[in-house]
Amino acid sequence: MRVRVARKAGFCWGVRRAMDATLETHARFGHQGTVSTLGPLIHNPQALDHLARRGVQETSVGTAMEEGAVIIRAHGIPLEDYRLLVERKKRGSLRITNATCPEVARVHSIIQRHAAKDGFTIILGQVEHAEVVAHCSYAASRCAVIESLEEARVLPDACLDGALVVAQTTFSISDFGAITNYLRTRSDNLSIRDTICPDTFLRQREAADLVRAVEFVVVVGGRSSNNTRHLVEVARQANKPFQWVECAEELDLEPLKGHGEVAVLAGASTPTWTVDEVVEALEQAGHPSRWRAAWRGSQTLQVPIVFGIGLLALSLHHMLGWQSWAGTLLPSAFHLSLCALLPYLDPLGLDSRGKVQAHFLQRNRSLFMIISAVAGATALWAAAVLGPKVIAGTLALAALGLSYLRIRPSNRWGWIRNVPAIRDLGQALSPAFLTILLPRIQGQAASPLRTTATFLICFCPLFAVHALRHLKAFGEDRILGYEILPMAVGSRATRWVAYASATIALGTWATGIRFGW
Repeated sequence: MRVRVARKAGFCWGVRRAMDATLETHARFGHQGTVSTLGPLIHNPQALDHLARRGVQETSVGTAMEEGAVIIRAHGIPLEDYRLLVERKKRGSLRITNATCPEVARVHSIIQRHAAKDGFTIILGQVEHAEVVAHCSYAASRCAVIESLEEARVLPDACLDGALVVAQTTFSISDFGAITNYLRTRSDNLSIRDTICPDTFLRQREAADLVRAVEFVVVVGGRSSNNTRHLVEVARQANKPFQWVECAEELDLEPLKGHGEVAVLAGASTPTWTVDEVVEALEQAGHPSRWRAAWRGSQTLQVPIVFGIGLLALSLHHMLGWQSWAGTLLPSAFHLSLCALLPYLDPLGLDSRGKVQAHFLQRNRSLFMIISAVAGATALWAAAVLGPKVIAGTLALAALGLSYLRIRPSNRWGWIRNVPAIRDLGQALSPAFLTILLPRIQGQAASPLRTTATFLICFCPLFAVHALRHLKAFGEDRILGYEILPMAVGSRATRWVAYASATIALGTWATGIRFGW
């Protein structure tokens, strides 16, 4: 059984934006009071469970909220509810984060402008869906909601003259075409706006192409997700056997045996980690993808960062006139050794990294132990070549890193884990310490100014890389605690800090070249 995953599987950009906004609001204001979403933020139980475990509550406008932080769901809220929130914000200390998808907000604006001219609006969508309920509020009650061609046929002629036709952003593309073509036959004076989200359009088109090429289809997504339901319809219309699951535990693998290719589709509100878990379960029942395993292994070992550290060390040593391959090998081999070892020493256990990653690490424990041992021996050999002080410093750094990992929040040293961005700082300081400071302490010639400048050139880009790497993990809820920068300052500030760090490194490098390097 070969598993083919749709390229557009997982969060769309609007859902990702809503999740990021919620996580950032909780990171910045969660310690000051409650953080709530108005109704379910998105239509996926696994994603909502992640938010609930963070402490994000679900509430309604009817609740007497006067303080704390409230997040407007991705589907938007009725106009009258929004005005009520603004009034409460004026009276108290309520914070409002508007996580409405921009594509949904665009439909609000179109409807509101048409309603201001006393026009009638026809909305194609599900009458009880949260997004459609919000759309109706902007039409000032002069609207009709229809979901099928049969409902379009019973619309009074009086509603059609000069009417605006819009669609729920996750509406079926084929149904939109059929209904609007019919409405055009009844009236020439219609303003039809295709407001289906481009991501929805591309997702359904890709699904149709992929379904035709496989023997079985697995659709991953919440039962209440409209765009996921349309992916199911794509499989049904193609007469392909399918399963609709919300998580890997719901998979029935028996009917899948014997099929050559299985397609995995996922709704726009389905978390990437849920898709990964389903793919993992399917591959274990069939033939695992070696390429996917190799990619996961390279990400676990941070192979691109390891090579980057080596190249950075090589170039900086060349600038300082320190010609030694050992100086290049030491920081990169040290980092590789820790990347292979540390997941197995994490006091939170492998499960804290997600089910798929946990299974991957369990299967490859022996391989990673060998990689860690070989890389560690290489680092010690390189340190021995550089001198006894470098060996002592390398061992001390390794002991410090291992000691930090064993710190639990409950013991007397637990406060260290709450030092803002300590993990990002540590992962950037370690290579800079091994690359610049230890050789300098051993006796390599370099002025204090050059030492400081090269230290910054080494530290700043690595700090930026780890901050952005943890930003991705932060968005997936993989890591908790203020030890990573996104949890301490939020995603937007993290990006600014990362860009500023990279700019400092480039500026220092350019200044050094200008004045003699």
